[in-house]
Amino acid sequence: MKMDDIVLMAYVDGELTSLEREEVEKAMSTSADIAERVALLEASVLPYQRAFQHQALPPVRDSLARKIDELAQAHTVRSNRSRLRTAAPWLAVAFMAGGLCGGASVSRE
Repeated sequence: MKMDDIVLMAYVDGELTSLEREEVEKAMSTSADIAERVALLEASVLPYQRAFQHQALPPVRDSLARKIDELAQAHTVRSNRSRLRTAAPWLAVAFMAGGLCGGASVSRE
């Protein structure tokens, strides 16, 4: 297993399987660099969940929630149209290229 920061952070977060944890621990025992990186990652872990656990959030106004939904839907519709606009020319080019290649192979036979 490659010991990149993603794997090491998963180790620190307790998200690895027992086999993966063993691999990281073995790498830490043989590499001072990996052990140091894990120590730095462990030091960077902050208790965010605990910090915000008891915070009372103000209610979101209905008008704001509706506006956010409208914006999200408008963006989704715009994104889908944009994909169709860019996909259509590429599909046409691919179709033409396929036709030319297919025609070339048919004419050789």
